[in-house]
Amino acid sequence: MARVKNWVYKEAGRFNIWVVDVILVSAMMGYGVQTLETTLRELSNKRKQDVYILGSANVGKSTLVNRLIQAQSLKST
Repeated sequence: MARVKNWVYKEAGRFNIWVVDVILVSAMMGYGVQTLETTLRELSNKRKQDVYILGSANVGKSTLVNRLIQAQSLKST
């Protein structure tokens, strides 16, 4: 996992993108989802931050984002 994180930092640096954190997630295994939700909640309380969702084609990036939005809207009601 450290290799993947290091690769993201390195590639972002090549494009002058400043990366605060890299959170690896497996929606299938449930790994990292809670950490992602917590981090997004903390970021929403701070100044505007860009969040990037990276992954191979057809791995469920849109599904993950939609579920996070749905979970947030359920908590807001």
